[in-house]
Amino acid sequence: MTCFNKYVNLLIDLATYLEIPENKIDITVFNDEEISCTLILEIYGSGKILYAHDLNNYLNDYVRLIGICNDYEISVRKLGIIDIVTERVKKLIDE
Repeated sequence: MTCFNKYVNLLIDLATYLEIPENKIDITVFNDEEISCTLILEIYGSGKILYAHDLNNYLNDYVRLIGICNDYEISVRKLGIIDIVTERVKKLIDE
């Protein structure tokens, strides 16, 4: 069974068990260092954890990642990164 099939089966089983539509469930694996801060803040802010292999590790990651991502979001706002990137993209489009 492929990884995708396992994901789909887990999604279907969760939706059935929780009695909610499949499109209301997002399954996220936190062992990926590539997850963006925006997604991390959304997951921890409004997501509901259904399973954690080790609660202490989960809580340690929670505190660490929320701190890092909050600092990142503050820096992005203070430095005006979004505006800078938007202006550069506009310039590229206009060329």
